[in-house]
Amino acid sequence: MANVFERPRIVTEADLVATLMPYMVGYPWALDTIGDLWRMGAPDMTPRLPGLPEKRILNPGQFAKWWADVSQRSGADLTANQVTRRA
Repeated sequence: MANVFERPRIVTEADLVATLMPYMVGYPWALDTIGDLWRMGAPDMTPRLPGLPEKRILNPGQFAKWWADVSQRSGADLTANQVTRRA
């Protein structure tokens, strides 16, 4: 699971959900856990302007486990790195 991401993935929860939604359709567990997956990430310490959504750094190991399950069920032929490039 080393080197899951080429670079850290810093995303809002909404961006993560929007990117992964096509792979989660019809899989309630994935829909129920994506927020938990996002919250496991470390907060991005970059100052934000008021009203902008919080960003978090995805935990590569946790994401890889989650994505392995989701991609198997959805039939997606993408690695964790490939799918998170879109976020």
